[in-house]
Amino acid sequence: MTNDLEERDYGAGGFTIQKAMIHARRTQRSQGTGPLSILWKGLHVQTADSLVVSKNGVVRVHFLKVSPLIRQGFDLKIPSGGCLLANGEIQEHLRTFYEPELDAMVQYNYVAPGGLLKTWNIYEVRRGARLETEMWTGNAGFWIEQEGPLDRVYHCSHGSAQTPDFESIVYRLSVTSA
Repeated sequence: MTNDLEERDYGAGGFTIQKAMIHARRTQRSQGTGPLSILWKGLHVQTADSLVVSKNGVVRVHFLKVSPLIRQGFDLKIPSGGCLLANGEIQEHLRTFYEPELDAMVQYNYVAPGGLLKTWNIYEVRRGARLETEMWTGNAGFWIEQEGPLDRVYHCSHGSAQTPDFESIVYRLSVTSA
């Protein structure tokens, strides 16, 4: 028996990525699971990704392409652990925006007692006079180019895009064991 949800391509249905994800989750609620991805014009699109990693290692993120029209970046979250900063602090949730005057690659040693690392794209939106950081709204999401088990390229759309633009920010995330 095929699952109608797996065959549904939300890219032609007048949905935003956020609304498609909500619809897909509601559709699968009776099964007790929500989708990790939806089909969007033939691409498997997600709003966050989880990687099973060793308890210690190095995470490298390289910005490959960033549209200058909106400030964008990525979040890393390592539950019950984190990235080790230069001052020795462990940061469970690390937010990094692309800054053209800085190196396009960041690298951190990490500890992950639970063996899990999560990532998603972020972007700024103007709300009156304030700039706010958002994720998972509107047309935010990405498809993943799998280079290896722990080497992935994220082709991301920011949430403010009228239609998804999966090349508005592209970053490579690589994890190696310590």
